[in-house]
Amino acid sequence: MVSVLLALLLMGATTAEAQEHLQRSAKASEVKKTFTTVKELPITSVKNQYRSGTCWDYATLGYFESEILRKTGKTYDLCEMFVVNKDYMDCATHYVRMHGYSQISEGGSCDDVLEVIRQYGICPEEAMPAPGSLTGDSLANFKVFFPELERTVSGIVKKGAKEPMPHWQDSVLSVIEKYVGRCPESFVYEGKTYTPKSFAESIGLNLDNYLSLTSYTHHPFNEWFILESPYKWRLKPSYNIPIEQLMDALDKALDAGYTVAWGGDVTGDFTRTGLAMLPDGVTPTQELRQEQWDDWRFTYDHVMLIYGKALDEQGKPYYMVKNSWGKSGQYEGIWYMSRDYMALNTTYLFLNRQALPEDFLTAKVQKTLKKVYDENANPLEQIDKAIAMAKAEGKYVVCQVGGNWCPWCLRFADFIANDTAISKVISENFEYIHVNYNPRRSKDEKKAAQSAALMKRLNDCGRFGYPVFVVLDEKGNVLHIQDSSFLEEGQGYDQKKVLRFFKNWTPKAVPRQR
Repeated sequence: MVSVLLALLLMGATTAEAQEHLQRSAKASEVKKTFTTVKELPITSVKNQYRSGTCWDYATLGYFESEILRKTGKTYDLCEMFVVNKDYMDCATHYVRMHGYSQISEGGSCDDVLEVIRQYGICPEEAMPAPGSLTGDSLANFKVFFPELERTVSGIVKKGAKEPMPHWQDSVLSVIEKYVGRCPESFVYEGKTYTPKSFAESIGLNLDNYLSLTSYTHHPFNEWFILESPYKWRLKPSYNIPIEQLMDALDKALDAGYTVAWGGDVTGDFTRTGLAMLPDGVTPTQELRQEQWDDWRFTYDHVMLIYGKALDEQGKPYYMVKNSWGKSGQYEGIWYMSRDYMALNTTYLFLNRQALPEDFLTAKVQKTLKKVYDENANPLEQIDKAIAMAKAEGKYVVCQVGGNWCPWCLRFADFIANDTAISKVISENFEYIHVNYNPRRSKDEKKAAQSAALMKRLNDCGRFGYPVFVVLDEKGNVLHIQDSSFLEEGQGYDQKKVLRFFKNWTPKAVPRQR
């Protein structure tokens, strides 16, 4: 049974079959516990993903619903099938761009939901067909849908082909829409007409505020790295910290009134009756976490929502966690997860950066690298001055947007300063400026307005992460926005990639517009 389950999980995180195995193989513990609630934050209702591998979708939308509740007090029921529609199309596109060297999976992560909302928006549940309704079911059932989608996508890239199958997007979208429905171009909600993008803007989430924390020793602590998991195909990085700090961050977030989305392992001592505890004698350590990750005893197979803290009869600490398996178990869809279980079995935490102390993400590297961003400068005036100088000298402007809070921003500044070839290309062709921007919304209304104006002027460059590079011509027109992740190599930057980027956007390479 264990080998079958492991194989299913390795093929795709939380596929419909794997999810059913997770539920069936979870122990039906006879242990019954009584808990005293220490902290309970408001959440929306428990849902049921049923026969679909979409825990990541249900959990993360539930998390965002709780974020809206925290900020506005308003309850929303956001549409999981909208996310499925857009995310599976994105996943298919990634598969084709990777020439088939990728995976099509029902599984995903919190990053997927965040990026779907960022790129496409979102709609309420009522704006699309109810899950399962297009196939005669009352809940989401992907047992027929996903194998058909998998066959369709895998058939796009033929062995030895010089190009993908023509019009493949139409074929993929046809399958998706047949089972989960078409995403609306517009809809009416509470008497007002929205598009998915305008609706996403109306619910009040700052999508730049969300990040992922993790804890493993095969990468340096206080660094960002991409978790090596087949289900995190968007390749979004997580910030790596010791497990004690990770647990401290979770506690501080909950105490400050913030819920937290959780990705981790539920194949061991996770019961189907609502409890998750480690066996007696097992102590969660950094070393044990790493061993279990490396030998596959511990996998990333489930996503849920942490919304509270409790104590059992002996005073042992637990976390209150909303699952997406319907109102099952002793606690009607809520699981009580011991602190030790959480420490050993967490792959990542996804949360609002405002739940963390201001200096939490200040890496050790920032203490040794020069801080290059002037946090008191007006960024718009800074850009105007650079444009005037560039015009006078026949150059273009490169804005390195980021901040002293960003380790990769400081690392890049240090990298180019110590590379003679790159420095020469920059000095001969560009006015190079470090433009300060912090995704955390400032309490100072003047600075908040400046930040909003900056993003508008630079074509919302922050959507690519930080640092991000914006090339302007001598008139201030945006010529190019460069995602810095494509310039990275290991824990630093690739000299050839960086040099090619700058050379491709010199005034000589891109003649001025008359």
